[in-house]
Amino acid sequence: DVTVGVLGVDPSQFPRIIAYNFLGSGSQDEAYQQLASSNETVLMPDSLASKLGVSTGDHLTIFSNSTTTFTVVGIFTGPVLQYIRFGESYASDSIIVNLNSQSKYFGGKYESPIFLINLKPEYKHQTALVAQDLSTQYPRYDLAENSITLDQLLGLVKTTVDKVFAVILLILYFAILITSLGITVNMMMNVTERRREIGLLRSQGMSRGQILWVFLGEGVILGIFGFLLAIPSGLLLLRGATNSTTVAGFWLPYVIPWTAIEESFILAMIAVLLGTFYSAFKASRLEITRALQQA
Repeated sequence: DVTVGVLGVDPSQFPRIIAYNFLGSGSQDEAYQQLASSNETVLMPDSLASKLGVSTGDHLTIFSNSTTTFTVVGIFTGPVLQYIRFGESYASDSIIVNLNSQSKYFGGKYESPIFLINLKPEYKHQTALVAQDLSTQYPRYDLAENSITLDQLLGLVKTTVDKVFAVILLILYFAILITSLGITVNMMMNVTERRREIGLLRSQGMSRGQILWVFLGEGVILGIFGFLLAIPSGLLLLRGATNSTTVAGFWLPYVIPWTAIEESFILAMIAVLLGTFYSAFKASRLEITRALQQA
């Protein structure tokens, strides 16, 4: 059993305030029309639908004042659902019903415990001032303590996103460090095992610079091969990351970041060259006779 919140709305007015993205074949208008026409219908966010294992058109048994079967007429996703709280539950864990359904099945009243206010475009920049004026004009609602603006919501989202990206970047830099060390160790072993070949090449007239470029070239080829293997894996992870954002109340399009791929290639080549240079330089400085003797 899963405990969910219940939000009663006027289906004709609610979508004018909050515009959700509905998933599947049904449209927003169809979903709200069905919600208005039947007291046994519900809407729910994608995160809650995944938790309950239901989809649009499925039936859901809810235990409240009585046991009632509801039809899921729409599943949606939208911004900052995990930050909007209706009563004891957040929007990401709440179903939406019409006001009659709320009164009939969930003991609700035809009152507004929460106000969603959409300002006209010319007043958008005065959001904080409007919120202050409302708290002064309607002191019984204690809006000064119990209100939040869209800018504040977006600030919470930005903070969360910044923390996530900070962790991702930390993992990325740590991976680059480990990769560079791994390439260095691998190339040092390569030089040690190929002393004889290096000595023979030097005896055939190859210069120190040519030996240096041979080993740098091997490192670059190794880096390119690793980069080509990493691209499909990275795109697959990107697909999973964009799909997972619906759980948090967001919908992000899947866009291949060509600029990021180019930057990643440059970063990979820098890591390869840094990891290879010491071994390549060491190989180029080997004396012919010593290399042949130690082979």
